Amino acid sequence: MAVKLGPDRYTKPDQADHRLRRIMQVAVDAVGKPLDQCRVLDLACLEGHYAIEFALHGASAVGIELREANIEKAAFAAKSLNLDNVKFYMDDVNNLSAERYGMFDIIICSGILYHLRSTDACALIERMRTCCRGIVILDTFISTHADEIVDLNGRRISGSGYVEHDARATKEEKLADLWASVEHNESFWLSEASLFNVMQDSGFSSCTEIMTPFHPGHSFDRRTYLAFCGKRVKILSSDATDIEKAPDVTDRNSSNIHPSQVRRPMFFKVAKRIIPQKVKDAIKPSLRKMGLLNTSGIPDYLEQKTGGPKAK
Repeated sequence: MAVKLGPDRYTKPDQADHRLRRIMQVAVDAVGKPLDQCRVLDLACLEGHYAIEFALHGASAVGIELREANIEKAAFAAKSLNLDNVKFYMDDVNNLSAERYGMFDIIICSGILYHLRSTDACALIERMRTCCRGIVILDTFISTHADEIVDLNGRRISGSGYVEHDARATKEEKLADLWASVEHNESFWLSEASLFNVMQDSGFSSCTEIMTPFHPGHSFDRRTYLAFCGKRVKILSSDATDIEKAPDVTDRNSSNIHPSQVRRPMFFKVAKRIIPQKVKDAIKPSLRKMGLLNTSGIPDYLEQKTGGPKAK
């Protein structure tokens, strides 16, 4: 990581870090108070760049990292910058707890979740919620094909396995590979839907994907999310809405789109113009059963008044 230590002095040649920009901007926008009033945790912090950046803004920062060489580099950078408001601990993120490290306003979980096994990844999400009173910024790879199912206390978690190390790799070889797991040979990448469901089950009040500041070159399966540690809001104008359990998140379905965006064959467009409305209304149920018409989730009044998602 390229950390500026002084005029023309860096830990390595300086270069733009778009993920750093994104994390800092989202934190400032979402946390709800000045950074110099915040306590920040950087999980699996590597050489401590994020924790140091927050400390430079006045936050009280903590970095947790399992590799001793990285801790030494982070401590060197902090000392060179005369920062006494950042501390680094050589520890496993699986040991995170409020009793051990206290509570935080901002937790950064960047580049670690997809290096964990399924149970450890889900447990870390739960632990982050118990240690956070503000926001969690989560940057991770997600599984796009989710061909494995794991049962986690009755919750079915979908995802896919990822090989971290050769089965014959030694402990020294694993430690030397800075961009892989320290301990195990295979990790588990959660599907996006499963990730959201685990976060919802863990007590996060809401979660959204971050698109800007934009990260050029970011792969399709690497996502940044912002999760809030709020309380469930009480709905006063609808009892049914208030008591309804939050539904499970399902995978995004590209075929479930507004009918106006469905590419129809020419005969369909001609029929739409010449068939009387009463006839179209009568054949809607049959078209839906055949999969030729999808108006799920479209209110009836919208069909009647706008002429948008009718049987077209």
